[in-house]
Amino acid sequence: MNGRETSLGSKNPAGFSRGSVNRRERFSEWVRLPVSLQQQFFEIAKDEAAKIRLKLLQDAERLKALKTQLTFSPISPSNDWEEWRIASVDGSDSPQLSERIGARYGTYASGYMIFEGGEVVEEEYTPGILTHRQAGDPDDTEKIMRLLTVKMERDAAVRCLKEKDVDLILIDGSFFGFRAGCNMLRNTVLGLPQFKRVADLIDDICAKSILLSESAKAVGVVKRVRTSAIDGWAVYQSRSQKTSLDRNDKGILSTLMPAGTVFGYDTLLPSPEDFNYFNLLRSVLNRREYDSMETALAEAKRGFVEGVKANLHVDPAPLLNIHRYFHRPYPHAPPYCLEVHRNFEIGGVVAYLQSDSNCNPATGLPFPIDLIDENVSLPIMFTREFVEEIKAQLIADPQIDKLDLSGYFTGINPQKEEGA
Repeated sequence: MNGRETSLGSKNPAGFSRGSVNRRERFSEWVRLPVSLQQQFFEIAKDEAAKIRLKLLQDAERLKALKTQLTFSPISPSNDWEEWRIASVDGSDSPQLSERIGARYGTYASGYMIFEGGEVVEEEYTPGILTHRQAGDPDDTEKIMRLLTVKMERDAAVRCLKEKDVDLILIDGSFFGFRAGCNMLRNTVLGLPQFKRVADLIDDICAKSILLSESAKAVGVVKRVRTSAIDGWAVYQSRSQKTSLDRNDKGILSTLMPAGTVFGYDTLLPSPEDFNYFNLLRSVLNRREYDSMETALAEAKRGFVEGVKANLHVDPAPLLNIHRYFHRPYPHAPPYCLEVHRNFEIGGVVAYLQSDSNCNPATGLPFPIDLIDENVSLPIMFTREFVEEIKAQLIADPQIDKLDLSGYFTGINPQKEEGA
């Protein structure tokens, strides 16, 4: 465990922090452009910096006023978690599909790790491959592959719940974060033995997500938080969009939230689940004018319900039973979001997550989540290498026409290598 913790939080062997390495990489990409194009981008960057500077100065007073209206609760220490058996679950799909003339390939994987007393006592990983016809929108292929990844994640989490005698399951991501865009693919033929259509796959994921959320043992750890419920609430209270910060909740809380505290929507909104509605309020107001904020909020509620029914074909009640909290263990790391069922007691979990032995100081995230994420993340060029391995095995087959084989596995765009 110690070795893994060091690798996550340390500098690289050359002595550069990850940030400095990234800056060098960005600079090297910049100089590959023609000089005139470089200079024009420098000017665009200068103009953009000036715009952001003005916005930051304008937002400062609004943020100061907003902070007085938010409640940040200190975390009560507890060692109850020391006896817990804790599972972390995650999945990963190809950062980039492999586009060949004959087919479109994607790879994905999932896994779980089980911890006792801070030590890994069990781990298991499962691979997957999606082969899709070359015709059609690659965005559809990516969405289907993402759904297959989530299905594999849910299977791993359910196994931990039913077979591994765990006290807590940390799931990387939102319980129902997969739902966006499902309505566009529900009737698509998938052709897998277990799932004839994409709708069958979606229904399976949805049922397992409900099971996990209602288990009183599963917590969703959401890193990519895009909800804007706080900004929506501020606009609703002021009755004016001019008060909007145009920032999502993670961005606002990164500025305002003290370390070692928890923020819950239950301290701000009429009901904790109302974040679903206030999150949509700004987009509703941007579409047309309303005679009152109450009417706009009612439209946001209607839009949420219709969206859930269209994408998942279920009543929205299971989603409204999910409450969200933000946790910030360190001042130098942004807060992240925790999703739990309304009947879940959050106190013991945040005490566990606040402990230095369970939290990665480099990211501010739970070590179990960082570790499983690192282990299942597929490298950006892995799918290309995987497809090349398939091709290499076929080359050895004397019955295969090598010219046809070469054409089948030729990249869809011969001008550029995949990933270039």
